[in-house]
Amino acid sequence: MQLTESHKEYWSKNLRITALLLAIWFIVTFVVGFYARDLNFNFFGWPFSFWMGAQGSLVIYVLSLLITLIT
Repeated sequence: MQLTESHKEYWSKNLRITALLLAIWFIVTFVVGFYARDLNFNFFGWPFSFWMGAQGSLVIYVLSLLITLIT
């Protein structure tokens, strides 16, 4: 079965969105979490490392999911 141009466009967009979401997940989960202890400042009254571990990553995951559902 030959893929039409609309199928190729769909899969191209799908792969771009998947790669973007995986990049966001990796950065939020590993990179920010790894370097959060070095960032010594308060964020909404709490140390940034605590906030990122407890709330920040979850907020970013939900926002990325909502943005994906909108597009």
